[in-house]
Amino acid sequence: MTMPSWMKNQSFQAAADSPGGWLLMALPLKVAAERLDWLVHPVRQEERCLSLMPVYRMMMGMSLENLLKGILAEQGLPVLDKKGRLSKDYGTHNLATLAGKVTALTFTNEELQVLAALSEYIKWAGKFPLPRICAGGDGERGCLALFLSLLPWQGGRKCMVVGLRGQRYSSGPVVCPVVVGGQIDRVAEKPSEP
Repeated sequence: MTMPSWMKNQSFQAAADSPGGWLLMALPLKVAAERLDWLVHPVRQEERCLSLMPVYRMMMGMSLENLLKGILAEQGLPVLDKKGRLSKDYGTHNLATLAGKVTALTFTNEELQVLAALSEYIKWAGKFPLPRICAGGDGERGCLALFLSLLPWQGGRKCMVVGLRGQRYSSGPVVCPVVVGGQIDRVAEKPSEP
């Protein structure tokens, strides 16, 4: 027996308007992220990846996104539009924008910067090697700066990076991966040239 469409619509509306529903998604995302915390559980030698940090940050960001959306639902901001679809206010992954709509809390500039950085992990940096388009600044150099600022590698000296047209850029403190035979063999530091 299938559920009548009016009942499906009412159930969907009830779930959308429930702050508890958003919380129930935020909690397991946070727990899963904590299991991937690269500082507590570093990547083991036999695992074929450089870092779990991007996925950790993506999941923490998704947890915060659900919490913020739950707060907005509690504040009475409509979750669904007149057509019964997710409203534009809830369709964003921009955590700083969501935080700006929260009236019950005040966020510091530093907290908003953290939320903005986590937003990039939700949108792309936690699941893809590069964004769909580069909106990080002045052409290729700005795009490279955005990309390098989100790299998961930790510590080390500055790494020399060669751009698409052979330009040399210096990043912040980044450790370069060494690729051997198409697979990451180890991570090695390489200082940038002046």
